[in-house]
Amino acid sequence: MPYRREGRKIFHKVGGRWRLKQVTGSVAKAKKALALLHGIERGNLEPRRKVDNKMRNFGDTDYKKKTIRVNKKKAKETGKGELLDTIVHEETHWKHPKMREKTVRRKTKKSISKMSKKQKKRLYALYRS
Repeated sequence: MPYRREGRKIFHKVGGRWRLKQVTGSVAKAKKALALLHGIERGNLEPRRKVDNKMRNFGDTDYKKKTIRVNKKKAKETGKGELLDTIVHEETHWKHPKMREKTVRRKTKKSISKMSKKQKKRLYALYRS
C-alpha cells in the first residue's frame, strides 16, 4: 500500500484517494513511522518476540516498539492448540497491519490447518522463554 509524508502527517492511498493515517509529534517521528510502515509492508522488518505471562490478553502486537508478546500461561490454560493459534494470529497482525480482525482470525485458522509439524515447531521455537 503506498504511503506518503507531508510534514508531520502520514497518508496512505485507499481506493485511489489519499487518506490521513497518522499525525506525529515531529517531522523526525513522521520519517521514522514512514520507514516502519514501509519495512512492515516489504516484510524485511523482523519483530522482537517476547513471552509475557503477566499480560491480560493472549497476545499483543506493538508496531512502535517492534515487538510481539505472547502470554503462554493463559494460552496453555485454555486449550492445547490455543498457544499456536495466538502465535500465528499475532504474526499475521505483524505481516498485515491493516487487515481486519475477522479476516486475521479466518486466515489464522486456515494457515494452521495447512501447517506441517515442522513448521509448527519452528513457530514454537521463536517464543521460548
